Amino acid sequence: MYLYILLLFLPLISIADESDSADKQSLSPIQILAQNNMTSIHYTDGVFSGAGWEKIKKQAKSSHHVLIGEEHFTNEIPLFATALMNDSLYDNLFIEVDPHTTELISDKMINLSNSQFKKFSQKFGQLFSFYAADNEFSLIHDAVKTGVKIFGLDQVVMYSDQLLTHELFQQSKLSPAKSIYQSIENNSKKHFETFLQDTSKPFYFMTPEFSQKLKELEKLELSEYENEIINDMKKSIEIYQSGSHPLRVQLLKNNLMSYLDEILNARNFYKFGAMHTFRGESMLTVFDIGNFVENIADSQYQQSLHLMVIPKGGYQGAPFKGFPSTKINSETGVTKVLKPFFDLTSTSEWNLFDLKPIRKKLQSGELSVENVTLKRIIKGNDFLIIIPEVSASKIM
Repeated sequence: MYLYILLLFLPLISIADESDSADKQSLSPIQILAQNNMTSIHYTDGVFSGAGWEKIKKQAKSSHHVLIGEEHFTNEIPLFATALMNDSLYDNLFIEVDPHTTELISDKMINLSNSQFKKFSQKFGQLFSFYAADNEFSLIHDAVKTGVKIFGLDQVVMYSDQLLTHELFQQSKLSPAKSIYQSIENNSKKHFETFLQDTSKPFYFMTPEFSQKLKELEKLELSEYENEIINDMKKSIEIYQSGSHPLRVQLLKNNLMSYLDEILNARNFYKFGAMHTFRGESMLTVFDIGNFVENIADSQYQQSLHLMVIPKGGYQGAPFKGFPSTKINSETGVTKVLKPFFDLTSTSEWNLFDLKPIRKKLQSGELSVENVTLKRIIKGNDFLIIIPEVSASKIM
């Protein structure tokens, strides 16, 4: 079960392709192009500067849609995203969390006092999915406080039922429903605590008993809000049980369409795992949310900017408090595919590769790249940003 959660949260780790080999003594054609389109980003104590940073800012300001495809659970990438958002001023932020949890957190940030929200986050903070991590949480907190609207597009993560049913219990006017919500919350909490001690144990969300509780709720005269959450929980169970990435992407697109009025004529920022944000075909051979966003932008005579932000080394955090961090190995997973770029990078600076000139050469046939995944990365992203070393994020 824990391995399945990691596959959801750490999507890049599971991909292992062969990359173009690069002789360290002589540069390959792709490396020559990469080196010619490489600049540095200086990063010190949360402040970004340098030619690479200025290049990104310039293009971000001219794009109505900016997408960051990342490796999750690091301290540095959310700081980068926050700095870019603050500099370029966006109206909306779209994140890889379900719509209901996102709306709930945002509402609490706006309407609760500081002391009230602190109590709320102390009780439920571990259930905020990716945003249970300190710097990720700061990103959305800062966005909300500056008037940015936050929208979630993902499925309900399999331990957020405790948080959502707690809220449904508070809002429901129906005694039988309140009783079921209370039961789900209590059982979910117990299962979550058991899982933290033994990751082979299932979350309550994935048990037949939980599905039966949802069926009992569907028989009642519930509010539209209650029915929406129950329906989305059922969809999420189906995605988990099937393990279908296309089905998950279909949900992401459907949720994005529900916010179309908010998107049009606004400046939009998207922060997702890197497998989601490509234009064209993604690493998982589907046309994911990044391609969908580009189509929306194109239909409005606008531009989308696609950034892939990847660490070369350091440590990546875990999704649960007390769990160990993971040492990043650039010889495995997608980092193996990016070896031609990694071999050019500095050990002290962040490195920005402008992929657009490389993509142009690839599309014209002047550059040959045999590896399919590397082709998709070049075609699907405008910039590749490589961080020499990252640190593991910490759960609240």
